Amino acid sequence: MEELLPGIEQRKTELIEQLISQGIYKTTGERHLYDASLKVLEAEYERVLKSGGTGT
Repeated sequence: MEELLPGIEQRKTELIEQLISQGIYKTTGERHLYDASLKVLEAEYERVLKSGGTGT
């Protein structure tokens, strides 16, 4: 289990950086990205990709 944590944290960091680069600073539920789970971050990123890569 401990072996997975660095990978999860790295993935979260990558998603947060991608979302911020698209102008997204909070989740659709108004939570800060840094407080969101990996699942929520992945859902937010998928939403951005489906909307054409913009935060709107």
